[in-house]
Amino acid sequence: MSENEIIAKIADGTIFAVSVDTAVFDKYSCNLDFKVLNKLDQFKTGPIKLMLSEIVVNEIKTHIARDAIESQRELHKAIKKQDKRWKTGVDIAKLPDTLALSGDPIKAAETQLEDYLAIVGGEVVRVSGTVDVSGELLRRYFATEPPFESNERKKHEFPDCFALLSLEFVANSHQKLLLCVSPDNGWKNFAAQSSHLVCVTDLELALSYFNNSGRNVADQTMAMWKSETAPELDAEVEHAFEDRLAGTDFEADGWSPFNYEIKPISAVMQWVNRDTASAPMVIAADEKAVTFTTNVKAIIGFEAYFGSERIYVEDEIEFELVITVLRDIDPEPHVVDVEVAKKRLAADFGYIFTNEDPTHEKY
Repeated sequence: MSENEIIAKIADGTIFAVSVDTAVFDKYSCNLDFKVLNKLDQFKTGPIKLMLSEIVVNEIKTHIARDAIESQRELHKAIKKQDKRWKTGVDIAKLPDTLALSGDPIKAAETQLEDYLAIVGGEVVRVSGTVDVSGELLRRYFATEPPFESNERKKHEFPDCFALLSLEFVANSHQKLLLCVSPDNGWKNFAAQSSHLVCVTDLELALSYFNNSGRNVADQTMAMWKSETAPELDAEVEHAFEDRLAGTDFEADGWSPFNYEIKPISAVMQWVNRDTASAPMVIAADEKAVTFTTNVKAIIGFEAYFGSERIYVEDEIEFELVITVLRDIDPEPHVVDVEVAKKRLAADFGYIFTNEDPTHEKY
């Protein structure tokens, strides 16, 4: 289905709901506070519903809990290291509960997910009670039909099949179309064979179909930013990068004949290449403000220790910006908020050579 066909089906009410795959949440590290994910709240009222499969909901919960366990481990390690070097005598057991060092990761994930679903008004589609999927699931598995593929990962696609069959059942019961958002080939191929599911690859694109009214504001804002006539937006973008990169623990890589201990120091935005900015995708629009995303490349300066040597390198990296401006953009865009999506950063320091031999014993 083409972009214009999808927009037409939304306008005439044929598309009645939107559903999002786990892979979309993983793109933002399951940070449910991120603005793009929060803009799903536009379906809380109105004719379009937000429907999330219970499979997706449980996978998000598992991923949040997994990351929470890892952050607890890293914090424990950092506190012990601080105590060792500074002789603080801190008793971890007496640290405040707000640090969540002894918190239950599963419970924390459940609370975050419950709060998020309440904010966006998401309806959870249960597998049980919607349809007896076992027969169709097994048929698709042995026939290698979507979402199953001819590879060794077939067994990992069972959750996707449960989710898709239950979503298709709900759409069929309404005799309408449900718009799925997923970059996964299994979801795309399943929807291509379905009479009731339509799939697009990313959330920003899907949300843009519902927010055509803000396209002119977004286009004008980006044109003014590229022509350097939007100083307020310039300043807010710079601040957003500062917030994003503050305390960033990036991956530092390099090649050397010696085995240096590598310690990242800092990552600082040097400048943003406005000319690389992609066309804006409007993800939310109301009578006061418009929110859109754009991908843009920025030069980032990385510093890291290789042994005792402090080395600096610059690299051009693409980031996603989420920008909210007021509809009144005269004489320039009035910025409500700018957010830089979090992504794991890596810096290649190339060939590393210093006069220091890290294998040499020092006394």
